[in-house]
Amino acid sequence: GHLIEAEGFGRIWADVDPRNTASNGLLKTLGFREEERIINAVETHIGWCDSLIWTLSAADWTAR
Repeated sequence: GHLIEAEGFGRIWADVDPRNTASNGLLKTLGFREEERIINAVETHIGWCDSLIWTLSAADWTAR
């Protein structure tokens, strides 16, 4: 909430590996919305990985 409340950000976002259930669960608990899944977004040492894009708007933060 600091970026929204103190810094005046209108929207913040996170880019997370879909397999990272802990991080994805935390973002959902905090009120983030899953907006997009990008297929084969990043090449890592284990091959190509998807990315989930999560966002939290100032309106969603204050409405929670």
